[in-house]
Amino acid sequence: MKKPKIRKVYLKILAILPIPFLLTGCFDADCKIPDYHIHKYVGKIRRGYKGYDTTHTIINYFNNEFLTPGFEEWIEEERDYPMHYPTTIEYNWTDETIKITKDDLEFYKVKDDLFRGDENWDYLYSVMKRCTDYLQYHYTYSDGESTWDDWHLDAKDPNNTGEVRVRHFRYYGYRIVYKDGKYVREQSPLVDDIRDIIDEYPYFNQNCYKSVYKEYKLSKSEAKKVKLADIDEFRQPDLENKELHPNTK
Repeated sequence: MKKPKIRKVYLKILAILPIPFLLTGCFDADCKIPDYHIHKYVGKIRRGYKGYDTTHTIINYFNNEFLTPGFEEWIEEERDYPMHYPTTIEYNWTDETIKITKDDLEFYKVKDDLFRGDENWDYLYSVMKRCTDYLQYHYTYSDGESTWDDWHLDAKDPNNTGEVRVRHFRYYGYRIVYKDGKYVREQSPLVDDIRDIIDEYPYFNQNCYKSVYKEYKLSKSEAKKVKLADIDEFRQPDLENKELHPNTK
């Protein structure tokens, strides 16, 4: 089998390209397909200074023929210091294609950066596995002139007030529907497990989660000793079972 050609691509540059280049067949010398089609892209995940995630990739399809190297899509992780770091997805063009019609172009323009969850389940599962609940502690600090208050991770800080909260992550996806003569994105409700929505809302982006909180007022001594398991009331995703459809034989 012929190995697909792979090149890095700057999708950001699409904003300055003339529309006719984007809505026809390839204009690169290596691609001779005259019909409307989309290319498969394979995305490498880079997590800040930690380097590339060699375990997971993102499979996506773009109505894009621009082959100049370098496209990176920025993502911001919603985690506290020291877990907070920027993440990028570096997409690579391949010569694998899917034939589409001219009418399909509007669909793919609306889909844009969204990828199918079922084709990228390993990655989405890894997101849930990474975004586990944890405790934050409220503190106040004064230097005599100004007072600050915020939440952090240090259970033993003498400036803690005794208020504790659980940070929990919920997930959302999209479906693309034809409404009033055009394609539009519809966002799903927030859920505790991506599998609850993936069939009805099959498209996702890398920022497919949001934080929710539950606060508890404890004494300072109780706050120092409290464990996450003692107070966490949120439903957890089933991380013991990696299957996309665990109840399907």
